[in-house]
Amino acid sequence: MELSELGEPEREFYVYMEGVGLGESFIWERDSDPGFAKWIVQPAEVVRHDWWEEGFYYCDEAKVHFTGKRIDGTLFASTRKDGLPLTFIIGQDNVMQGFSMAVSSMEEGEKAVFIIPPELALTKFGCPASFPGNIPPNQALRFDIELISLVIVTDILDDEGILKKNIKRGMGNGKPRDLDEVIVSYNACMEDGVSVSMSEGVEFNLAEGFFCPAFAIAVETMTEGEEAVFIVKPEYGFGEQGKPSIGNEATVPPGATLYVYLKLISYTTVNHIGEGHTILIKRTLRRGNSEGQHPENQAVVGVRLIGKLQDGVIFDHRGHEGDEPFKFIVDEEQVSDVLEEAVLTMREGEIASFTIPPQRLQDQLLLVPSGSSVTYEIELVYVVNEKEPRSMSRAESIETAFRKEKEGDNLFCSSKMLRAYRRYLKAHIIIQPYIEIIKRKLDEGTDKQEIYKEPVEEEIDEGPVKEETEEEKIDEETDGEEIHEQLVEEEIDEGTNEEEIDEETDEEDIYICESYEEEIDEEIKEMFVSFSFKAAECATQLQCYELAKGLYDEILRYDPENVKAQQLAGQPFPQDSVGIDTAAMHRGLWKPQPAWAPSGRRLKQGRHKPEKLIDVPLIQRPDGNVPTSDSPATRATSDVNRSRATPSNENQNSGTITPPGRPTILSSDGALHKLNLTEDNSEKGTK
Repeated sequence: MELSELGEPEREFYVYMEGVGLGESFIWERDSDPGFAKWIVQPAEVVRHDWWEEGFYYCDEAKVHFTGKRIDGTLFASTRKDGLPLTFIIGQDNVMQGFSMAVSSMEEGEKAVFIIPPELALTKFGCPASFPGNIPPNQALRFDIELISLVIVTDILDDEGILKKNIKRGMGNGKPRDLDEVIVSYNACMEDGVSVSMSEGVEFNLAEGFFCPAFAIAVETMTEGEEAVFIVKPEYGFGEQGKPSIGNEATVPPGATLYVYLKLISYTTVNHIGEGHTILIKRTLRRGNSEGQHPENQAVVGVRLIGKLQDGVIFDHRGHEGDEPFKFIVDEEQVSDVLEEAVLTMREGEIASFTIPPQRLQDQLLLVPSGSSVTYEIELVYVVNEKEPRSMSRAESIETAFRKEKEGDNLFCSSKMLRAYRRYLKAHIIIQPYIEIIKRKLDEGTDKQEIYKEPVEEEIDEGPVKEETEEEKIDEETDGEEIHEQLVEEEIDEGTNEEEIDEETDEEDIYICESYEEEIDEEIKEMFVSFSFKAAECATQLQCYELAKGLYDEILRYDPENVKAQQLAGQPFPQDSVGIDTAAMHRGLWKPQPAWAPSGRRLKQGRHKPEKLIDVPLIQRPDGNVPTSDSPATRATSDVNRSRATPSNENQNSGTITPPGRPTILSSDGALHKLNLTEDNSEKGTK
């Protein structure tokens, strides 16, 4: 296709540029250098810019088909002739700089045409490029490129001890952590491709690990359904001691590097919740809706639950009759404490299993045999949280906070310190936005009128307002006019003009408004101090002295002259009682923080870039049908690709190349292709 038929080139696009910043990406604008141009001929079906890899970015391995021509149309290089694509590392020292930039701007499956000016037709060091080859000097060049695959290689621990090469992306963004239970299929091989251990499905706990130290570390970087190859150095394998042959597992020699194919089939999230992390053991059976809410303190929730004793006998069965879930209000003593605590760890739509040990079953609302542990399976169907503090008007915030304080007082008198603490802290949270704004504005020396603005964007309707009748409106307007006229007449008699009267009236209104706002501000400040003192007293009664001191310090932050807070904050505090679960005290009050989502790749410290492709032997999947041949985990340079034309046993056993005609494991559409061998050893491809 002629350039004139392609229309206008892309105005801007992301390209790889050495050392320009995080992720080494840069927006190329056509106006800045019209000599480097891109036309998209076939867009990619799926855009992968949001795929974040756990670990430190190491390099990108690209597999492409390309045709290189001079501007006059003379062909000088092409992979289409023999059908063997080129695989290289983007930004590699011996690769043409403009070629790396062009491919880095593409997505898998995309086809594009590029014009590369002479100054970008060399390597980044200004030397003739090895990839692509046969580059004519001092000329602008045209490349027609198809990006078949782009593989992110990550250095998980930033020490080149475990390198990860992706084969297939998994589902979602969730990854197993800590105590989670995982099911994986794997094949661990030596450099010559000989398998030392393999399984189509094995389950293990990440905290306990499996096979070698690298397994748990590697699995923590994966999502469900993801497949990858890991290059494991001896320090994360079996070290200088190696591993003897055990059962079906072969010997691992001392100092051996392992090449491990891993697929994360599924995982179950496991958390230990409570004092000393021993109160509840939670296993997530179905993760909640991504947009679902977490229950907050005093939320209305609907659940379906089944409680079983150790012998499997069901003793509690609620929310399964008909279509109506069992409804209760959190932290209102309508269900047992452990059920409330369990639900507060969940998200809408989640199903989880909770194992409760005997020491937490001393609850009048949970009647089970003495010394027995129980298991609850709970589905959180819906959550209705109370109104967000930042959605309330100031009047509504004050009223709601006072109500929470009164509830806390009643609970405190009943010696229910934990529930009282939560009520006081909730009242504290409700008015916190106003306190923060006032403090900030005062620190900045802002005018009072700015200080007293509402910290919310919209004023919430506080209920219906009685409409005035036409007669009442007329009476008010008439009364107002008569009063104003009377004032004007009096002032005119004294020699004052009407404009001065209006100015004085406006100033008086502002003064009255400021005085009123100052009174409200003082009221909010007093409330804040009162809530903090009461919450600190509850924390002291619960032997959470560090929390109490923190609350006294917070009072002094807003009221430095508060003598009582100075005295209490300055007193010596004993150590907190052993085993207190402060996370449980605040569960349902602070919103769970979303999982950290980085905005770009973490670069390796020192920015070491590999000089060649990461060699990986021919690794079969555990089902024995699908080798990872010529996958992104296999060496492929233009020279090596061409060596496939003369296959030999030596080549096949070396693990760096594969027999001719063998299909790639990762096709341009990202699908894996299986190989089945017939009795005569001929190959049949099935997708």
